Amino acid sequence: MWLSNGYERRLAALARVFAKAVAKAMGELNRAQQQLGLAEIFQPGLLLTAEFRCEVRGKLERLDALLAEYRTLHDRYLLEFNAGVVKLLAEESADEQAQQTALAQSKIETHLQEQAQFYRLRRGWMDAVEQLLSIVEAHEQTISFDGEQLLFEADDVLE
Repeated sequence: MWLSNGYERRLAALARVFAKAVAKAMGELNRAQQQLGLAEIFQPGLLLTAEFRCEVRGKLERLDALLAEYRTLHDRYLLEFNAGVVKLLAEESADEQAQQTALAQSKIETHLQEQAQFYRLRRGWMDAVEQLLSIVEAHEQTISFDGEQLLFEADDVLE
């Protein structure tokens, strides 16, 4: 289907701007996450020290703030993109507006679902780390480190 006024070309240009902005924000988020050193959280011997657990909680707080910053940027970019699409559609016929609005809505909903899944997974990871810290704190007197792994005196601690 051919739309008037170069709609497809202008929509593609708008989508490129949106994708570039989101990719930049995601890249900045990834760099900031790397700087947090999240991988070191899972060093078993360090988990037994209260100081390290405190540092980990600080990292989780910073990660939460980073995710909130990213979400704010992403939402702003998405609103700007949607406003651009509405502006482009305003130049089309009513039939074309209806068709293209339905198509755009479907794509935006898919994108939003993907973003929601990203946030859910990251939140789940953060909650799991917090749960690990809580378990270690609650049972630190009965946990030892053999140089490779944490050893629990009672197996039911992890259930």
